[in-house]
Amino acid sequence: MRQFMLLLDEDTPAWRPLSRFRSPFSFRNGIYSPIERLRSRHPEATPVYFHPDEQHESLISELEGFQAYRQNQLNHPHWLQPAHILSLLGEGESGRAKVKELSESAFVALQFSNDPDLFSLLNSIGSQLLADLTLWKAENRNCDKERLRHVHLIGNPDDVYIHSTAEILPGVVLDARNGPIIIDARASVSPFTYIEGPSYAGPDARLDNLRLTGGSILGHAVRAGGEIENSIFQDYSNKHHEGFVGHSLIGAWVNLGALTTTSDLKNNYGSVRIRVPAEFLFSGDPAGDSAGYAEGSIDSKDMLTIDTGTIKFGSIIGDCVKTAIGTMLNTGSVLDAGSNIFGGRPDAYQRGMSWGLHGNRYDPERFYRDCRKIFTRRGKTAHEALLKLATRLAGWPL
Repeated sequence: MRQFMLLLDEDTPAWRPLSRFRSPFSFRNGIYSPIERLRSRHPEATPVYFHPDEQHESLISELEGFQAYRQNQLNHPHWLQPAHILSLLGEGESGRAKVKELSESAFVALQFSNDPDLFSLLNSIGSQLLADLTLWKAENRNCDKERLRHVHLIGNPDDVYIHSTAEILPGVVLDARNGPIIIDARASVSPFTYIEGPSYAGPDARLDNLRLTGGSILGHAVRAGGEIENSIFQDYSNKHHEGFVGHSLIGAWVNLGALTTTSDLKNNYGSVRIRVPAEFLFSGDPAGDSAGYAEGSIDSKDMLTIDTGTIKFGSIIGDCVKTAIGTMLNTGSVLDAGSNIFGGRPDAYQRGMSWGLHGNRYDPERFYRDCRKIFTRRGKTAHEALLKLATRLAGWPL
């Protein structure tokens, strides 16, 4: 009998900037992402993706190889009706529990997108890395402790895991006193790099003259330099030059220009708040017009202010964002996906698919052409669904 696992995206507002071009289930929050953990536990199960926005559900499913819930629900009458799911989710925790109860007979696993909560990810890096290590060690039996002879190690050698294909050059300091350090396959670490655990550097990551502190995750093929503190970088993102990124969540395929710096602490030590769109997509933009992108054009009623619950929080930067040299980001800045940031300091919330800071829109066709070039350089292909997602985010009709 065919098995299914349900990926239930609740469209949590804080997650929106990080889930425009991917599902939250693909966001790496440890050695693995939630979908990778689910697949390891249920290798025979087919992922089924639900999102309140039907078109987004279809495009993300196409992009990530999921089955779209609504496109398959008719073939499975025992699955809940989408309207019923949306109604229950509107009831909060009790509704979520009811969805789980009513769906458990149809799915071998059910994962909510806001579990864990977005603002808990940075504080749980250490515990998540420890939880993921069992699976990682089972998959990577060829760790090379001999590599530790070429580094300056502080702490317990048993808390350092270096894949046999990783390259660690002399002059590297590994400090495992506060948690494990995992350096995955084919990663390279150059001299004058300091890594404090708990930290993870993914396959093909490149760490050059980097100071990595406070517990961080660098995904597949990330290129990192300068200073990074307690942050998560998704796959194929670049912060390869001087500059500081602290207590931040960085999407995939992001390129941070040299000296791009985040503030992660307010002068009054107050709790950091962020601004995000109140609705999944802005409505009312004239098709093909940039009026909705003009400075100050976003009405306050279209935005939500969310308290992160912490005094240390930097920025949220969505997938495929690019920043110019010397970009300065205030505490709690949000750069929504697909933006090209240059020409000054961005607002607290920078709308997705922005071109600069002065009301221009990144043409989706141009954006997609740029992505194809960038992806090709890393041996990847930009899926056509990315163009459609970017077009919707820019407010243009498909």
